[in-house]
Amino acid sequence: MAVTGLLLIGFVVVHMLGNLQIFQGQEKLNGYAYMLQHLGPVLWGFRLGLLALLTIHILSAAFLYVENQSSRINTYTIVSYKEADLPARTMMISGIVITAFVFYHILHFTLGVVQPQYYHLPLPAGGYDVYSMMVLGYKNVWVSAIYVASMALLCFHLAHAFQSFLQTLGLNNTDTKPLLKRVSVALSIVVFIGNCSIPVSCLLGLISIPSGGVTP
Repeated sequence: MAVTGLLLIGFVVVHMLGNLQIFQGQEKLNGYAYMLQHLGPVLWGFRLGLLALLTIHILSAAFLYVENQSSRINTYTIVSYKEADLPARTMMISGIVITAFVFYHILHFTLGVVQPQYYHLPLPAGGYDVYSMMVLGYKNVWVSAIYVASMALLCFHLAHAFQSFLQTLGLNNTDTKPLLKRVSVALSIVVFIGNCSIPVSCLLGLISIPSGGVTP
């Protein structure tokens, strides 16, 4: 669970950095999207690998949850948390919502089921205008709200997940715990700000489609 979680965190960061190229303009983001789209079998192999990681991570979480529950012969009369903070206590809930969001995200920007009118907008020189698809998609306040709320839960999840991975490596002890917790929270905040900056900027008009429409 720790290994798959770390790999998924790595993907989240790389995915965010790729999408942040939207701030560099239409041509830059479309060039990045064109490169990804023409990876062919490599891209689909990568997608299937991510799906496998996510599946293993979810199954591992479910197994550990069932194992923990079955190990308690008697339930607690009074529950008092001394170490587990709110992100730690809600990992299952945030994980379920995040998984649902992943499928929504795939239906939105990968398969074009959500907002199909913006999917595969053609460029004069060939290829698709991913930049305009994202800008037009995020102009919908409800779509942006879903993304921002999901990113909040994702980063809530990350705040505990990264710290847990470090604990699995044996790096989390009495002396290092405060520092590692701050690092985990800082990572989650960076991911939240980075990912949410895109829909928020589209809503506020800070990112917009050039007056000439799609670029050649």
